[in-house]
Amino acid sequence: MTHTIKQWAADAAGPVQDACNLSGLIFALNECVADLVAHGLDDDEINTHPICVAWSDKLDDLSRSRRLEPIPGEEPLTKLVPRFAEAMRSLCKEGHDTDTRNRHPITQDFVRRVIHVTGSRSSVRLFDALDQCQRVAADQ
Repeated sequence: MTHTIKQWAADAAGPVQDACNLSGLIFALNECVADLVAHGLDDDEINTHPICVAWSDKLDDLSRSRRLEPIPGEEPLTKLVPRFAEAMRSLCKEGHDTDTRNRHPITQDFVRRVIHVTGSRSSVRLFDALDQCQRVAADQ
């Protein structure tokens, strides 16, 4: 494990919301999902976990995918996020700048799949997730 759930919640409610580099976020989210698995959470719990919902919204924002419909699928975040991280590594190796990687069609497709899984476009779900992350980070 790299972080505790409390640390990931603090990241999701704080630095993640201010980030501008989607590739860095997806690499960190990949670690986060692995840590959630290590903490004993199952696929369903991870798919709707407040940390993942908050992270998903920021990915949606940075990729400029909000105008695009989510892509339905049955793949859980435990499978989807590592594939996304691998695709992002390829985009990085190709030498794309941050803005290009953020808005790349491959990035947008993955983000739209993540959005479907987390349901982060629901305002209520997002606000609840951010609130829960802040509470966990503060130990409330």
